[in-house]
Amino acid sequence: MRPVILFLTACFIVNSAYANLIDDLKTRSDVEYFVRKVNKILPDFSFNENIGKPDSCKTNYYKIDLDNNGLTDLVVATNFSCFAIIDSGNGEYGICHIEGYGGMLDEKYALKKIFKENNSTFLILERLFLQGFQPIIETRTDTLIFKFGGFVEYNSNQIMADVDEIHFESLGCWGGCPVFRLNIKSDKQAYYRTAISDDGDYRIDSFVTSIDAHSFNELMQIASYLRLMSLKDKYSVPWTDAATVTLEVSFVSGSNKTITDYGVAGTFGLQLLYKKLFALRESQKWQQ
Repeated sequence: MRPVILFLTACFIVNSAYANLIDDLKTRSDVEYFVRKVNKILPDFSFNENIGKPDSCKTNYYKIDLDNNGLTDLVVATNFSCFAIIDSGNGEYGICHIEGYGGMLDEKYALKKIFKENNSTFLILERLFLQGFQPIIETRTDTLIFKFGGFVEYNSNQIMADVDEIHFESLGCWGGCPVFRLNIKSDKQAYYRTAISDDGDYRIDSFVTSIDAHSFNELMQIASYLRLMSLKDKYSVPWTDAATVTLEVSFVSGSNKTITDYGVAGTFGLQLLYKKLFALRESQKWQQ
């Protein structure tokens, strides 16, 4: 089975010598060349016609400041997907892909509209399903906003529920997906248990750490922003041998939400939260 990272909304930082060049892009050829140089996973990138071609989207790329840092970012729409190149300054670019189920299967997204309002940028995506090579446009659309270093469904509710604890478990898959359990307490203490293969046998190793303030606060803010109580309890992708994760969040109010996600792709916001939780395994200083 594909590694679990394929099911996440992938955002990563790329060091590049092409700082502050987005403003200078004038043509589709300019954009293609820039994408090839900056986005290393798309060395042969070229534009395709954007499905639907709505009146509000006359071209296939849009220069706009997504994260309000004063630097112009680039949104690129291909025929079945969309991605953004975020200018973080100092020659660094973040690459964020917006694709259904990792961009590998039948569910895709086409950019329908992009606009700025009240200092926030909104992307309206139209969900597509492919039968063979023929796209079927579903009436459902998603409104995304760039937040917490990735794209999440827009939440217009200004009142957020305070998160107390987060419990996260990955059960693995056929093909080597990681097996672990992660508990994050309200005092930043985190407990991590993982199954490690040793010559065909598995052992359980346990670790503990204090999550750094930035990572902890970001996790709590994402979990609060996603309106978890309004999401489904179960999500599932339509294929076998996928990874399964279970997310349990306790709120200060006393309520709890448990989400089981077979395929690790329930919503855009959940994918971003999963990505942050998976990253903690490498970003924190764990001790046995």
